[in-house]
Amino acid sequence: MNKKMRYFARDIGFEADDLLCVGFCKDQDNPKSNEGLLLMRENGGDEDDEIYVEIPPERFTTCGGIKTAVLSRSRFVIEFNRDAMNDLDGIVSMDISFDLHDEDFSAVREILGGIFEGHDGYSEVEGKPSHGPDGPAPAGPSRRG
Repeated sequence: MNKKMRYFARDIGFEADDLLCVGFCKDQDNPKSNEGLLLMRENGGDEDDEIYVEIPPERFTTCGGIKTAVLSRSRFVIEFNRDAMNDLDGIVSMDISFDLHDEDFSAVREILGGIFEGHDGYSEVEGKPSHGPDGPAPAGPSRRG
C-alpha cells in the first residue's frame, strides 16, 4: 500500500557536526507515530554517499531511495522510490509543513543543502513570505542538535 503522509511538524531539530542532520516531527513525545522524518549524511563526505532516512525512533530506515525533495519557506516535500518505500512501511511521500524563525529556517536550508549536495532531485522554491502585514509569523518550536 502506498502511503502519502501529510502533517505539521511541531518539532524540528537540526545539527551540522560530523553528521548533517535534519529532523521533522509532528509530536516527538508520541513514539508510536510515523509522523516524523530524520535525514542524515556525513558532513564533507563524497557525493556518492547515500542519505540515511529514518522514520523515528528507528522504526523504519533506508539508505538512499529519494526520488525528489523540495524545500520552501514553510514546507518540505519528499518522495521515495519503490525500494525505499518498501523499507519505509509503504510510505511513498511526505508533505511536511512547518513554521520557523528566519534564523532557524536558514540553518535548516543550509544543512539540507549539504545533505542533498549532488542529488539531482533536490530543489528549493520560493514559498510564503516570512513576514505578513502584521509582522513576522509566529514560529513553532525548534531544537538545535
